[in-house]
Amino acid sequence: MNDEEKLEHRMNISVGSSPKPRGISLRRCCCYTWTSCSVAFVIVMVLGIQGLLWNEGTTNSDKISFPPASGLVVEGNDTSQDTSSPPLVNLYQPTVPSYPPPSPPPRLPPPPLTPLSPIPDLAFLPGNPVLLPCNPPVFQDYWPVPVGRKGETGEIANPLNVSVNSAWLGEWKVVREDPGRKEAVVEAMKHAWKGYSYYAFGFDELRPLTKYGVNNFGGLGLTIIDSLDSLWLMGLTEEFDKARKWVAEELSFDKNVIVSVFETTIRILGGLLSAYDLTGEVVFAIKAEELGRRLLRAFETPSGIPYHRLNLRSGEGTYIFTTTSGRTIKSASLAEVGTLQLEFNALSRVSGDPIFERVAARAFEVLTTEVSPRMDSGLYPTFLQTEDLIWTAQQDISFGSHGDSFYEYLLKVWIQRRGSSEFDILHTMWTQSMDDMINVLLQPSLNFTFIAERRFFQIFRQMDHLACFAPGMLDLGAPVVTSSVANLNYSNAAEQVLKTCVQMYHATVTGLAPETTTFPTSGTAALNTRTSPANYQRPETVESLFVNFRRTGDQKMRDQAWTIFQAFEQHSRVDSGGYSGFTDVNFSPPPKDNYMQSFFLAETLKYLFLIYSESKILPLDVWVLNTEAHPLQVQCHI
Repeated sequence: MNDEEKLEHRMNISVGSSPKPRGISLRRCCCYTWTSCSVAFVIVMVLGIQGLLWNEGTTNSDKISFPPASGLVVEGNDTSQDTSSPPLVNLYQPTVPSYPPPSPPPRLPPPPLTPLSPIPDLAFLPGNPVLLPCNPPVFQDYWPVPVGRKGETGEIANPLNVSVNSAWLGEWKVVREDPGRKEAVVEAMKHAWKGYSYYAFGFDELRPLTKYGVNNFGGLGLTIIDSLDSLWLMGLTEEFDKARKWVAEELSFDKNVIVSVFETTIRILGGLLSAYDLTGEVVFAIKAEELGRRLLRAFETPSGIPYHRLNLRSGEGTYIFTTTSGRTIKSASLAEVGTLQLEFNALSRVSGDPIFERVAARAFEVLTTEVSPRMDSGLYPTFLQTEDLIWTAQQDISFGSHGDSFYEYLLKVWIQRRGSSEFDILHTMWTQSMDDMINVLLQPSLNFTFIAERRFFQIFRQMDHLACFAPGMLDLGAPVVTSSVANLNYSNAAEQVLKTCVQMYHATVTGLAPETTTFPTSGTAALNTRTSPANYQRPETVESLFVNFRRTGDQKMRDQAWTIFQAFEQHSRVDSGGYSGFTDVNFSPPPKDNYMQSFFLAETLKYLFLIYSESKILPLDVWVLNTEAHPLQVQCHI
């Protein structure tokens, strides 16, 4: 030891480890001259104070820093943003801090969460229509006001099962809430949020069994944004305020990550716009516009068909590559082309800039003016070649993956514009698609009716759980078709397919539906639930039960939804927090996949909450729910 270390050791002083020097003996000082004792005391005090200040002002991460890894991150943690990291520290020659050490900067109060100024940098062009929410006075009493956020919702004036005629969107039943079941769903939402908030807050999604978060969506806090409107509607104010604070202070889209344009639009953009429409909090509108302007670059293509994936920072986009007749070609899926319009229309209304509406409408125009006339039916193949605007050779047709939400948005964009005549072409396309779906894809099997798929011009007798959105879509649109025969056909088809979707749950030992079900051609064979036996906590069946209940007031819809909810509670719930999907629903207990999908909070639990709520909560002629169940206000031109 050198002289300084010996002195420190003898005086029993641990530099920087205690708020004051300890163990100083005056009797030991008497062994030295008065001068030497004084000098020693001063040295020790200086060293102790210097070490104390250094230790309190510096953490371990401050002393030894490593620059972040560089490079592109694909839907993962962004590690390339911080370019100002300090250089590497030589561990063998630690730097002695200067004295006195610099004072830490003062902590500034956080900025206000709700700016009072308008959204900055708007590009409103005079002469273009601005889209505002249509809120006719007749519907003023049906505005959603969740209990606990802004007071009690009050009683519904109409008695049970009295219809409210929307004139342009048919009749809806006025129903009271089921408080016991509704509260059980709210408790499930609390449990799901508890697991995410405790183990994965700020990450995209939760791995509930191993109790950690993953960034599989670009590190955009997917579950937080997907859950905003569910938390608000359910009156979970503490959880909502925590999520809102994160959006205001932490959410950034300046990331070197590649994301799906489709998924980012329906989940992130839709979630932010919905939170703004429900709460009026300007911070959500600001974040939505920031994201929307980055997504605009996905539409900078020769055909107007948006890119499949986009780098949020650089704006570089790519398409899907498919192989046709030995050639690799750039393609876009039908759902991706036609499932952007609700969100971009709403963003034009919120921001005052019509550019968002225009670029999304251009994708629909390609289908209606350049592709649709070549079709011999209203059924569209799932992949389109982006360069020559023709369908891929196999012309697969599906109401499941890659096709489902296109048909949904044909109807819902028309509803969003409150049936405006200038959007009648979308309604016409939708009715033609539904007619051909009923005539071509609707297939019988024993006592069930299902929506088949077509591959290479052959009918395949299987249906994805994703296709179970169709009964709800048919119930939503049936009252506004011009023909009474078509109305009856749509309603009957919805009833039969919904019955099949519910049976897909009853056909397994867990009471949970598989991802895909195969249907026998004849005889007494059971439904084949082993084609794709996983369960990803999908919402489509409870979504259709909810819409049908709003139309009919049939208590059976609530009872069937409750059976599904109980199956999730029994098998999916994780004690420490959160819910998990399964790899095979044909085993009891089912093997869990250690994944809580964000749409379980955004859609599945929200639809379950709504089916047990009174009908004044999100009336479907005032609100249109996007394909991720984010409610957006119905709007019109002024």
